[in-house]
Amino acid sequence: MVDIERIREKLAIQDKTMQELADFVGVHLSTLYRKFENHGEGLSLKEASKIKQFLGLSKNEAEEIFFGLLVA
Repeated sequence: MVDIERIREKLAIQDKTMQELADFVGVHLSTLYRKFENHGEGLSLKEASKIKQFLGLSKNEAEEIFFGLLVA
């Protein structure tokens, strides 16, 4: 599961919108919302990489957000 709340927090801190993120990732806003409502299910690696880039996440932050909630 992707930590969607942390992504939303990062957006708010940086005063960026979901629309700006969707445009940068290259998906329709409704598609991004749907993927977020499903806890990131369906996000491609390319989309995750674009989100990392857009938010300026460090490697560690990205790993925590995109992989930190996985159960071993």
